[in-house]
Amino acid sequence: EINYLNGDLSASGDWAGYILDGAASYGMRHYEFKAESSCRGGVNEAHCMRGSCRSTSILSDLQFCYIDMGCPTGMECGLPPPLHGHSALHFKVQGQNSVQLVFGGESSDLVSEPGDPSGDSLASREIRLSADVYVTFYSAYMATWTRVSTTCDSDIGEEARCPTPRRNAATCMFGNTGSSNGRLLVFGGMSCRGGATCAVSGMLHYLEAIPNDDLITLNDLWTLDLGSLDSACLSTGHCQRGMRLPWTQVDVSGSRPSRSFGAGLIVDSSDRIFIMGGSAYEDQRYREVDGLYVFELRDPYYKYCSATGSGLLSAQAGVESVVYIQCKDALLEPADGASLKIDITGPSPITLSAMSPLPIALGGGGNGGGGV
Repeated sequence: EINYLNGDLSASGDWAGYILDGAASYGMRHYEFKAESSCRGGVNEAHCMRGSCRSTSILSDLQFCYIDMGCPTGMECGLPPPLHGHSALHFKVQGQNSVQLVFGGESSDLVSEPGDPSGDSLASREIRLSADVYVTFYSAYMATWTRVSTTCDSDIGEEARCPTPRRNAATCMFGNTGSSNGRLLVFGGMSCRGGATCAVSGMLHYLEAIPNDDLITLNDLWTLDLGSLDSACLSTGHCQRGMRLPWTQVDVSGSRPSRSFGAGLIVDSSDRIFIMGGSAYEDQRYREVDGLYVFELRDPYYKYCSATGSGLLSAQAGVESVVYIQCKDALLEPADGASLKIDITGPSPITLSAMSPLPIALGGGGNGGGGV
C-alpha cells in the first residue's frame, strides 16, 4: 500500500486532506493508491498502483499485474510483497523524474508465531528476508512498481555478487546529482543464519527480548550502481534486456563498526560516510550501540593498483623504460588525482642525482593512471 502526500501548500480550493497544527496553510493532499485491477486512474481522482510483468528469458509485450490479477505464466510481477523492516528512499532518475526505491525487508506476521492457525495466513509460512530492489515510478494518477534485476539474479554457474538478505539495514543515496542516478549504500542489518529464511522473526524476538539462535547481525558495506536506469525502463518495466545493476562490496579497513541493525547512515559533501548507533546481538544478548564511525569513500590510500610496462622487469641504466600504474578507489572507480611513490633500486648504492637520465613523470594519476 502507498500513501502519498502532495506538497501543495495552497489553502484555496475545495479538497479533502490533512491539516497540520490546525493551520490551513500547512495543508497537504493525502492519496491512497489502490492496487486492484478495477482501479481506473483519474476517474473521480482515483490513484492506482500496478506492477510491471517481466520475463527473464524473452522481451515481452507490456503487461501489468495487480493484487487481484497476476502475470501470465513465465512472467514475474513487479509488485513487492507486504514488507516491514525494509528501506524506502527517494532519488531522481537522470536528474528528472522522482522515484521511490525499496530495498530488503521481511515478509511475515509479527503478531502470530509461525504455524499459529489463529493468526494471519502469513504466520504459517517461512519468514523470508530479502535483498530485492523495487522502484516506483509516479505519473499523474498511476504508481508503477518494477523489480529491478541486480547481480543477485545471476544465472546458474555465475558467481553472484549480492548482499545477504536482510532487514533494518542502514541505507542512503550517494552521488544522485545532476544527471547521475548515483548509488545506493547499504550497511549492516539483521539476517538469518540460514540466509533468506528464518524459523521465527528475529525482530519479534528482539522486541520481546528473547534469545534467537537463528538471528545474526551484519557490518558489511555495499553499493548498488543505479546508472543504467532510465525513466522509460521504470515507467513500463521494459528495461534493457539482460540489464543487471551491479552490487559491489566495499573493502573496509581499520576499525569496523559493530555488527548492528537499525543504525544511522549519512554521506556528507566530502564523500565521507558517518555510521552511528543501532542495536547488536552478541552472546545471546541484545544491546544498544553508541559508537560513531567515519569511512572515506574516496579513500586517499588506493589499494586497488596494478602496474604494467617494460620498466618492471627489464629497466637498464641509460635506457628509457616505462611503467604504467592504474589505481581505483573504494568504489572501484578510477582514482583521479592519485599520488604515487616509486622506489628505484639497483645493484649498487646510487642516488637519483647520479642517474642519467633522471626519472621523469609522464602522468599524474588522472583517469586512474600515470607513467614514470
